[in-house]
Amino acid sequence: MRYLRSMLAAASLLFAGGCATDGWQASDVPVPRTTPYDSNQMVRAAYLDAFRQGYLAQKDGGPASVDVITGPYELARQQGFNAGVAQARADGSTGAGAPMK
Repeated sequence: MRYLRSMLAAASLLFAGGCATDGWQASDVPVPRTTPYDSNQMVRAAYLDAFRQGYLAQKDGGPASVDVITGPYELARQQGFNAGVAQARADGSTGAGAPMK
């Protein structure tokens, strides 16, 4: 009985989660196909994450300081952030974000 109750609860959560995603949209951040870190997937992921942050910071006027870029692979994150800002500028975005120094 306990197992059945758990299965029903899990199924209802999955069903409710599927219904709640009507307004969800994927991010429209164009990420580069290649990066300077393609040989290391962990560093590449950090670069691409920061690229998205930089792009959105420039596009939407989000935070754009060194303080927001921390954690492992800091150099890759800084380079990715700056590349994202540059790509947003090239795409014509005019938010308040700026590249990090």
